[in-house]
Amino acid sequence: MKTPNNRIGLIWPSDGVLDSELWQFAPAHASLHFTRTQVIDEPISLSLVERMAEDTDIDYGAETLRPISPAVVTYACTSGSFVLGIDGEKQLLDRIERSANAPSTTTSTALAAACHALGLERVAVAAPYIAEITDRLASFLEAKDIKVSKVTSMGLSHGIGDVSDEEVIQLGLEANDAKSDGLVISCTNLRTADIIERLEGTLGKPVISANQATMWHACQIGQIDFPDTAGIGKLFELPAITNV
Repeated sequence: MKTPNNRIGLIWPSDGVLDSELWQFAPAHASLHFTRTQVIDEPISLSLVERMAEDTDIDYGAETLRPISPAVVTYACTSGSFVLGIDGEKQLLDRIERSANAPSTTTSTALAAACHALGLERVAVAAPYIAEITDRLASFLEAKDIKVSKVTSMGLSHGIGDVSDEEVIQLGLEANDAKSDGLVISCTNLRTADIIERLEGTLGKPVISANQATMWHACQIGQIDFPDTAGIGKLFELPAITNV
């Protein structure tokens, strides 16, 4: 019997600090392999994330993962994968797949897939960004046939990785909308692993976060089972696609 391929390649923005959180969401038998894009040392702005989406470092990062023959490669950046809309997302997926010679996904692709998998027709959106970036996420989800009932931004242009669990919970509570079927929390640099179930219990609805969705969709695309991921939200209670 062939040994299952459980290698997940992750292309990480240069300021990504939550490697450990992605390991928290990963099933125990998965192997995560990170590469980073080059440093862009300036405040987070709409112009910056547009340049990030077009950065050829993404292609190079995907190419560096080719020798390990990953089951899947994902660009683990939300803003950099939704900012150019669904056409830009498709081009990004094609670039990664071509460079890595492996199936691909992105965090924004994963968020939309998670919403559809959970049957969420209308969501509230919470994000740490400035408002004009978060508005692009709402437009992206709408283009993916997911209605957005409310958008809440923290207005941060730096220091997202330092936001505390309690601040994320407060953001989620503020962002919630009675008309929504669920809550989407954006940004892979925002810590969520230890608060998703608390928020789901309080709100009484599914909560999807960037890192959670990234790992869930990578497992689905890479056909990696996740039998040991209880306690990290309703998303991981959905059936996995098992290796064959």
